[in-house]
Amino acid sequence: MDYEQEWPEFEEPAAQEQEEAVTPTANAMYELAERLKALRDEKKKAEDYLKEVTADKDQTEKQLFDLMIQTETENFTRKGTRFSVTIKTRASAKAGCKEDLFAALRSHGYGDLVYETVNANSLTSLVKELKEANEQEVPKWIADVVNLYDQSSVSVTKSTRKS
Repeated sequence: MDYEQEWPEFEEPAAQEQEEAVTPTANAMYELAERLKALRDEKKKAEDYLKEVTADKDQTEKQLFDLMIQTETENFTRKGTRFSVTIKTRASAKAGCKEDLFAALRSHGYGDLVYETVNANSLTSLVKELKEANEQEVPKWIADVVNLYDQSSVSVTKSTRKS
């Protein structure tokens, strides 16, 4: 894959001709809708490209690491860039042992590493359920302790209807 090529420039899609008379407001809406669709498509292409580059980079890094270990090369410099073998130890809780880990950390004086968190999507779902069960009102007990905001967007889906 040639990563040196430049990402193609965004091109405005040609406006589809409408058979009926279009008001200036409707025309502006159609133009923005077409631009939004084109930008979403372009973003998807860029994300797919980034996934490819990341996978290629990861594979190349592993191959270089393995070769450097095999040849016992700790580091080298090539064209002004230094390449060094590094090994970092990472830690995470064993499956099903999270609460035991928290207890062990607290009992040995490392409780400040432990903190509780609430998943934002789960909290949003709970608030939505509470609103539905309470005539679209958020109960005071939770309204006092959460920030609520509306996130506006335009849904873009394939249509079976031709326009």
